[in-house]
Amino acid sequence: MSPDERPTTRATGREATLLGMVVDLARGLSADTDVPELLQRLVDSCVELFPATSAGLMLLSEAGVPTVAAASSSDQGQLELLQLLGDQGPCLDCTRTGSPVLVDELAATTGRWPDWSPRALELGARSAYAFPLRLGARTFGALNLFGDRAGILDAADQAAATALADVAAAVVATGRQTRRAEELTGQLQHALESRVVIEQAKGIASVALHVSVDEAFQVLRAHSRSSNRRLADIAADLAAGRLDVRTLGRPRTRPAAARTGRAGAAGSPPPAARTSSPAATTPG
Repeated sequence: MSPDERPTTRATGREATLLGMVVDLARGLSADTDVPELLQRLVDSCVELFPATSAGLMLLSEAGVPTVAAASSSDQGQLELLQLLGDQGPCLDCTRTGSPVLVDELAATTGRWPDWSPRALELGARSAYAFPLRLGARTFGALNLFGDRAGILDAADQAAATALADVAAAVVATGRQTRRAEELTGQLQHALESRVVIEQAKGIASVALHVSVDEAFQVLRAHSRSSNRRLADIAADLAAGRLDVRTLGRPRTRPAAARTGRAGAAGSPPPAARTSSPAATTPG
């Protein structure tokens, strides 16, 4: 087989750009990725990959509130914001249903989106395509493409955009899981450090006040309640020397009389039982 007859393996410019974007998104699955920056690169690349004049990305927050995450131009950002303000449009429908919204002719949608479509037409949009960022049963947002003419995306374009949206969904999900894991780790670390400081403060108070460790803990808790401060903060101040241990007071104890009185009451013999008088004898 001559060199001219061998099948070529060199990707075209568009295929190379698409492959590069997929690789970038796949790298976004690592924990140290700047997800917002990656999503901005995605929408910028979509303008090169597809015959679209602009691209944007809308995300749903953890609470389900839609926000504009990225836009390739100011006009695109305005198209996205107008949907949020009017609570209607292809991108919102896509995020809510989890299904693609494909509009080849935007002029025919004034009845579907009466507030948004006329404004979008004024901004030069003639077609709109929204692809869900979906992972399993959950939708994280939508990748949105707009064209200045009707029917800009064919079936191959739509399949490629769907693939990018699917990988982007995995990136967003991973980023959120990583953030939650980091928050949980930070909380656990803070709790552990607070516990260590509290134990240290208990030891300091125990030695300084000549009381047991349990009694020292009671003193710290009492001071926390009376000063309306967190126990961990008081312990940190005591351990760092910012709080004079003598200001903590002494552990509260019950009066000795109360203790012995209670014990005596408990140990005293019961009152003498009533005895009935001897039965009267009947004279014989």
